[in-house]
Amino acid sequence: MTSSDPAPAHPQPSITAVTQYEIFNYLRGISSPWWGRLDEVTFLEDLYDLDQPAPENSRLPTVRADIQQHRIKTVSYVVRGR
Repeated sequence: MTSSDPAPAHPQPSITAVTQYEIFNYLRGISSPWWGRLDEVTFLEDLYDLDQPAPENSRLPTVRADIQQHRIKTVSYVVRGR
């Protein structure tokens, strides 16, 4: 049987809010970095376009520059022992 209709588009994969919460809690609880063996920027650039313009409230030109500034070049907070 042949159909002239185009193949149905696959829906965008999604996860529930509960699953997002569980993943976030898991990542917060592990002692190794969430980005694994890669550096953060390399890990994220496989998931997102980091060269797009940064949000309007950023003084930096791209998302990549924003990440590098706030996660790599500047330590914005101090983690204290419990």
